[in-house]
Amino acid sequence: MTTEIKPPAVPPEYTAANIRVLSEEEVGLFPWERVNALARLYPHVAKPAIERLVQATLMSGWDLDLARQRYLDLDKTIDVPTEFVDVYAALLRELRP
Repeated sequence: MTTEIKPPAVPPEYTAANIRVLSEEEVGLFPWERVNALARLYPHVAKPAIERLVQATLMSGWDLDLARQRYLDLDKTIDVPTEFVDVYAALLRELRP
C-alpha cells in the first residue's frame, strides 16, 4: 500500500505581499548560511568539511561555536563530546564507497 504524497497547498491568491525578506538574524538560523559564513571566515578549510562540522553539531546537539573553536581555530582546550565524535564518524563513513 503506497501513500500518495501531495505537494503543499499554495495560497489561492499568492502575490508579492506573501513574500517576506528575512532579517540577517533570521537568515543566520539556516544551516546553509552557517556553512557559508564559516567558509568565508576559514577559506583554507574545504567547504565539505565545514558542512560536515555543522551537520554533526546539529545532529549531536553540540554548540557550533565550541566546534568552531575546537576544529577551525584549533583550540585543543575544548572538550569534544562523545556524541559529536560518533555522529561525525558516521558522516565520514557515509562518504565511503
